[in-house]
Amino acid sequence: MRHGLLVQSFSRFSRVGYFDPATGVVEALSRKAAGLSDSAPIAGHFGRLGGRRIVLFRDGGALALRVDDRAYGITADTQARLERGWLFHTLTLHHGGAVVLSITYRRPFIFPPLSWDFTPFAEEEHFDFGLFLYNVIASPERQAVYGTGR
Repeated sequence: MRHGLLVQSFSRFSRVGYFDPATGVVEALSRKAAGLSDSAPIAGHFGRLGGRRIVLFRDGGALALRVDDRAYGITADTQARLERGWLFHTLTLHHGGAVVLSITYRRPFIFPPLSWDFTPFAEEEHFDFGLFLYNVIASPERQAVYGTGR
């Protein structure tokens, strides 16, 4: 039996992982190998951003971001900023006005452009993990429901 929080790969829907918040280890496997349906509730997402291991998750009601070997609690005092450039974007996390995390990453190349996509639900954040993280952390409404199964 696998233990830990069930987290979804950001880049591959068919991939999930069991995440241990204490160690930061994600045991990744396919949904099929885990015996999960497409609608199984998840506690967060995992992936890589700017060469760093990232897990955004909810554990015991609290939202947190794990980056490599460090965890950051996401509270009302947390702010996120995303500086978008032509080739690189930078995601920063602030607590009490101080920068506690900065990740610069290559801007995702989306082809065909979303303006050509006739899928009504496709959004830029589906292709950009940094933008997704920013959108969740910067929105109290999304923070409230993220990882709750709602």
